[in-house]
Amino acid sequence: MTDADTRSLGERLFGGYVPKLESVVDDLVMGDVWERDELAPRDRSLVTIAALMTLGSTQQLPGHVRRGLENGLSVDEVKEVLVHLAFYIGFPRTINAARAIREVLETAEPEAAGPEAAGPPSAR
Repeated sequence: MTDADTRSLGERLFGGYVPKLESVVDDLVMGDVWERDELAPRDRSLVTIAALMTLGSTQQLPGHVRRGLENGLSVDEVKEVLVHLAFYIGFPRTINAARAIREVLETAEPEAAGPEAAGPPSAR
């Protein structure tokens, strides 16, 4: 295992450059906000992906889409967020978001694409 595999998210983001931000990300964001019981991880991912798309934060989108797929979102659900938000955030932001997450969605495991992507039940 490499250092990158064992470092915290804060360490990977800031690499020791801003230690306080590392601790805020690790302790507050990941250790408290993402662990609260009021929203399921899947729902937190959906909200976060929508917020990042709205803000035009395309650099953060691929990682959050990956996490969303790990948290139970399907590829089709993530694509539907793009369609739904297009009318609220504008097409330029939607296009940029779609470009930012395309590779993540195209390389997602078949299970993340939803049951229809795996073929008929007899083929599974």
